[in-house]
Amino acid sequence: MAKIGRNAPCPCGSGKKYKKCCIGKNLDYLVLDSEDISPEMIESSHKADIEKETVKEEEHEDIDAERNDSEKAYDEEEEEDEDEDDDEEIDEFYDEDEDVHDYYFDIDESNSIFDDLAKMPTGEIINLAREFNIDFDKEKFVDDLKRMQSVKSIYEEWVRKNEKNPLDGDNDLYIAIATILKKRLANDILTIEEIVYKLDSVFDMIEDNDKLGITKSIELWGELKEFAAPDIRDITELEHKIHRPGDLELWIIEFLSFMGEIGMQDERIKMVEDIKDTFPHATNLFIIDLQAQIADSFIMMGKKEEGEAVVRKIIDDNPKDPFGYMLLAEIYSEEPYGTLEDLEKAEKCLKNAPDEDSENIDRVSVMLNYIREKKMELEKQFNNQEDLE
Repeated sequence: MAKIGRNAPCPCGSGKKYKKCCIGKNLDYLVLDSEDISPEMIESSHKADIEKETVKEEEHEDIDAERNDSEKAYDEEEEEDEDEDDDEEIDEFYDEDEDVHDYYFDIDESNSIFDDLAKMPTGEIINLAREFNIDFDKEKFVDDLKRMQSVKSIYEEWVRKNEKNPLDGDNDLYIAIATILKKRLANDILTIEEIVYKLDSVFDMIEDNDKLGITKSIELWGELKEFAAPDIRDITELEHKIHRPGDLELWIIEFLSFMGEIGMQDERIKMVEDIKDTFPHATNLFIIDLQAQIADSFIMMGKKEEGEAVVRKIIDDNPKDPFGYMLLAEIYSEEPYGTLEDLEKAEKCLKNAPDEDSENIDRVSVMLNYIREKKMELEKQFNNQEDLE
């Protein structure tokens, strides 16, 4: 069984990415191997989705009718305060972030429940929540968001507290109410869902070599520091909290590398130091990767001695890890190095690399062969030059 990646082309044939098309839908064929997918399965699955959407629309019409027939019980004093800002609030909701619903667990853009609720004044949404047995209190809602840092946890708690789900197992109403009220009443509270959404966005930008990805990554880093403080001192713990193991480390290394590619060397070095200060208990492997970023910046600025010193510090601190030796050999073999003398230094580094790690023995061997080939090529060029003279 093969699981479709979020960024993979959607198997339905739309040409869109899976995460922007059929993710979360009732498409059983999406988890089959490609050779097992038949046109009949796709057509059948899409028919099931259409039937599901039809049921949702009918349920939503029932919700509208019940809301219109019911008596508005919202507290008059609270309603007076909010009525003045309702129109401005609705406009601001759409102007600031039309895709806010993408933060929260794949609510489709065409979802009629979300779209209709988003056009309602806050007071009416709160009143509707109470009609569906959600014991809503503004102060408690904000406090719960601060404590849970997750909209998903809020609506899941609402579902648990209701003996009977009014939408017969479909939680779109709960999700939409929680999402919109979070935006309206507690927009300054950063949630796990928003972090994940922004993380995916900057990944896509950096993958496309979009320089805006650097700006957005720096903004996200500032938010993550605040989100993690003061208790989280290890980045893997933060990854666990947002349910994205390995992704934060990967994103940080990718955007730091991108900073180096576009010439932001001083900024990259400062960012690395900030990351190390924020996560002092990070894994040794991650710290080594960060130090390698600093070394690369020094080399690209023409500060060869400083760059070498950083790598030698990595080797001294991790004598049994061949990574530092390979990194130093790579530095010697590339511009602004790359002379015959530099290649001999690179070869010596690799010969001194520890061979206790079987996984890295092959990598060291491959790199050593590469260095020797470059040496032979330079020696041949040098000999040819002597012959011409």
